[in-house]
Amino acid sequence: MLKHFIFVRNDINLNTGALLAQVSHVSIKCVLEFLSDPDCYTFINQTDMTTIILQVNEDEYCELKEYLSSNSQVSFVEWLEQPENVMTALAVKPLEIEKEKEFMKFIKKYKLFK
Repeated sequence: MLKHFIFVRNDINLNTGALLAQVSHVSIKCVLEFLSDPDCYTFINQTDMTTIILQVNEDEYCELKEYLSSNSQVSFVEWLEQPENVMTALAVKPLEIEKEKEFMKFIKKYKLFK
């Protein structure tokens, strides 16, 4: 099953609406970046997309980025909010969770965004 994971910072001074905008921005950027990828293309053409939004603080964000940067199997994009110049969100390319067991194990520590 294809799922799209988005990680949003919960330790920055933005209201809920602004945080939701960050999720929207990074999601669109991710789809555009990986549109030619078969999994991404399949994901956006499904009628039952599953997107999971998890919350991270600055330290967790850095840990996540370091993990993903060293794991070439999982591609991602980030959203840099301007003019604040702050990384606010990270989206992983839609992926088959059954094939990414290591990634799934790693992200279990992060909580759903609320």
